[in-house]
Amino acid sequence: MEKEQKPLAEGRTIRLVTSKRHRLANIILALSAFIYMLVYIGQFYVNGAWYEALYWMSQSALVGSLADWFAVTALFRKPLGFPYHTDLIARNRGRMVDMVVSLAESRLLSVERCRILIEGIAFDRLIHTYINSSLGRASLGRLLQTLLYTVWQSRTSRDWAQAGGQGLRSFLQKQAIVPVLRQVVMAICQDNRYERFCILVLKSLQEGLQSPRLRNWIQALIDQEIERKKTSFLSALLINVSQAADIINSRDMADTLLKELDALMTRWQQPNSQERQAWLKAWAEPLSALMETDAFIGTVEGVWQAWVKEEAWGDLLEKVVFPHLSRLVVPEEGVSPLAEVTSRALQDVWNAIYADETARTNLNKTIQTALVEVLTKSHIFVGLVIRQVLEGLSTGRFIRFIQEKVDDDLSWIRINGAIVGSLCGFFLWAFLTCVYNPLLAFWGL
Repeated sequence: MEKEQKPLAEGRTIRLVTSKRHRLANIILALSAFIYMLVYIGQFYVNGAWYEALYWMSQSALVGSLADWFAVTALFRKPLGFPYHTDLIARNRGRMVDMVVSLAESRLLSVERCRILIEGIAFDRLIHTYINSSLGRASLGRLLQTLLYTVWQSRTSRDWAQAGGQGLRSFLQKQAIVPVLRQVVMAICQDNRYERFCILVLKSLQEGLQSPRLRNWIQALIDQEIERKKTSFLSALLINVSQAADIINSRDMADTLLKELDALMTRWQQPNSQERQAWLKAWAEPLSALMETDAFIGTVEGVWQAWVKEEAWGDLLEKVVFPHLSRLVVPEEGVSPLAEVTSRALQDVWNAIYADETARTNLNKTIQTALVEVLTKSHIFVGLVIRQVLEGLSTGRFIRFIQEKVDDDLSWIRINGAIVGSLCGFFLWAFLTCVYNPLLAFWGL
């Protein structure tokens, strides 16, 4: 394609995109003028019937080219400044806009035609093809990323954390902890579930056994128990003598007890420990009965509700959860993992819908019904939009808009004008030479 400057009636210029046929028509016009000039000059030096035929053909070709160039150009501007019945599109712009709007509303984009077109579209297939294409997946991911970012930025992290904390507190306050606790304890005792968790707890307890404070606490309990045993003079005397002889030593007893507990926990940490399972199964029934008592339920639930109420959930979420959540929603680059997961989930949901023929049919009908309803109520805007678009164009752009649509056909008219003109010139010369002049000579005229 080639671009050239064309003057407008209002004195401005506009760049028109010309086709190969447009350039060919211009070349034929220039060539016709050049050949006619050569033939016109050559007639004073060359004689012969063939030269007369060439003269008539070149002259008629030039006339046809000029006439069609003038006619075509007069549609869009004033050829050679000729003012009469030229620049037709600019002069009749309003009528043309009215005709285009009327044609679009009544024929091309009528309600019935649009309804037929809409009902013939398989929207489910279009959506499926797009969603499962690389472009569709990328677009869906970017869209979800934009939505997540917009929602996230609509409030500060502090606001989100406080709102989340209130929601979490309200949720936890409605939950009873004892049934959950009982279920977990029974699963541990009877079914040997959560073994890895139990082993971690045992290791933590085993580490806690090394604490001096724990040993001192146990020693103090033993000392208290020893003092309780001094119920009479004789028992007090025997115990005191034993303590003086180091037969009874609360410190050694505490160390021995801690060593036994440490050894027990070491054995219980073995995978599938038979000793641990036997002890836990023996505890299952007493623990279950204990957890069903009103005293236990009231105490545990009271502690649970007090903790839920007093805990600063908003601050906890802001410090612990939201830094990680922020990286999920707003990644340093690309699409966030949360958007990717959501995108894949939506694709799986869509594929499940698409695999169900009934669901596809209902989806198509829903979309088609909605579009037809919108079209019926807003069909008047079709003409308004077309009118606004066309009237919003300047005169130059309006002319270019039309000329670019019909440039090829109009260029063919100009080319055909040169060809038909040359043929008419030849046939006219042949008629004069072979028919008209011989008849005049025959009749003596």
